[in-house]
Amino acid sequence: MQKKKSILLAAIICLATQMLHGQYQEFMYDGIMREYAVFEPSLDPNPNGYPLVVALHGAGSEGYGMISTAFLGQKAAKEKFIVAAPSALIYNVVSWWNAGDGYEEMCQGTDDLGFISAVIDTMIENYYNVDTTRIYLLGHSNGSMMAYRVAAELSHRIAAIATNTGQMVYEYCDPEYPVPIIHFHGLEDPICPYEGRGDSIIVLPHVDSLMAIWRGVNNCSSTPETIYNENGIVGKKWASLDGKGDIILYTIENWGHSWPRTVDPGIDATDVMWDFLKLHTRNIETSIKENVFQSMPKNFKLHQNYPNPFNSSTRIKYKLAKFSHIMLKIYNLAGQEIDTLVNEFQPAGEYEISWQAIGLPSGLYFYKIRTNQLSETRKLILQK
Repeated sequence: MQKKKSILLAAIICLATQMLHGQYQEFMYDGIMREYAVFEPSLDPNPNGYPLVVALHGAGSEGYGMISTAFLGQKAAKEKFIVAAPSALIYNVVSWWNAGDGYEEMCQGTDDLGFISAVIDTMIENYYNVDTTRIYLLGHSNGSMMAYRVAAELSHRIAAIATNTGQMVYEYCDPEYPVPIIHFHGLEDPICPYEGRGDSIIVLPHVDSLMAIWRGVNNCSSTPETIYNENGIVGKKWASLDGKGDIILYTIENWGHSWPRTVDPGIDATDVMWDFLKLHTRNIETSIKENVFQSMPKNFKLHQNYPNPFNSSTRIKYKLAKFSHIMLKIYNLAGQEIDTLVNEFQPAGEYEISWQAIGLPSGLYFYKIRTNQLSETRKLILQK
């Protein structure tokens, strides 16, 4: 009898966990089966759809882990939004998002940017009643870094981001649209220090420098307004001068690399983040027009230039999976456009462009390819 009770209890716990967290979905992307967890609370029919929160976990975790870390199941059920939590691939026993910079090498160039965009597509097209004007990113640690990369590269797809204890490492920040941001960071974080850190692989900027970059991007005031100051927790807001991209930073004394909760350190990051996210919309239609994401969620592949570093001349290759309008441009480190290599419709196929860096000084440059739905950026080094 005791054994039967134990089995029944285990079944109840399993069912309760599934009800709380939802279930995994998967699809083939770039030749790899990728997965993401979904939580959709009980929702009444709504012709306008419901908000979608794409939650990005930290290193070593996975989709379900992020839903649990941020208590998103409970919050989604209360506030009526849908959660999609993708899982990063595993490299040397640890799961990592390709957030840019040194993560490109660590993640073997994995196209996580396109994968996250494809997850949004699957949520819109296949299963769920998503309001395409209210798509948000929420990230922790390495997932926070990835959220910043998505904000920099796919600003047309998301309305706002919320991040905890993870700085942007992506060096090139020139989003098409301003992105409202709320960021939490412990002042005693040993993994992603507030003051930043650098090694031979990953460079984390000072959080104040990160906020300054995005204040410039979002056209925010230089002087913040204090919106919360209690028990060693300080919230500051830099208002966007055109009302399109406010930035909020919460700093927490004596706090490390964990998700803030009401019981400790005294503020619930999930509650505060959602109150911020839900205020923003992106009035751009984001759903794709063709049901192609499962077999071909990205319509191009951009290769690393060769040689790199280079002296005066280098070659850039890319591959189109379908007829597309392509823009391929070169930028300097300040984000200024240097050259336009391609700006036309092209049929499917493989292409190679030679770029002559005539009259330019040695240094780091970027080349960016963009279609009407996706974009990708890589860096090149001119060395004379």
